Amino acid sequence: MEPMSPHPRSSNLVEVTLRPSALARAGVQMMLLVVAVMVIVKSAGASSGGAALGVVAAAALGIALALPFAFDLWAYVRADADGLKVRNRLRSQRLPWPEVAGFERGVRSLVARRTDGGTLELRAVGLRYFGSKKLARERLRMLERVRATNTQPRISAPGTPRRGVGR
Repeated sequence: MEPMSPHPRSSNLVEVTLRPSALARAGVQMMLLVVAVMVIVKSAGASSGGAALGVVAAAALGIALALPFAFDLWAYVRADADGLKVRNRLRSQRLPWPEVAGFERGVRSLVARRTDGGTLELRAVGLRYFGSKKLARERLRMLERVRATNTQPRISAPGTPRRGVGR
């Protein structure tokens, strides 16, 4: 959930990309390494056909345990002038700002409230960031600021002709 904006505290935040923390990514990479080492050690000790089946079972179990974490690392939320782009485990979605009613805390992560009453889970933006609820709330405020900046009416400078006027 690292902010990619050079000025995350400015009132007119135009865009931000949030991802899982570097600490979470490093932890998952270590877990994947441990699983890989266990499978390699198990396969090195296997010399008969029955043991090979055990290796395959251990590898399948390791993959089944590791994949959800790996997919969560792939997740991100990008808020820009066009709306939200959310990449969760296996699915990416684009929500234009008129379809976003706001953001709130969900059960496992923050969620985007849709104007049709539905919600979209933002798995890259957890309820804690580096263990801190305060930092996670700051990411929620960042998304709200980007939404506010990009949904406010555009006011043209004085003397600038509006499009379609005077042609």
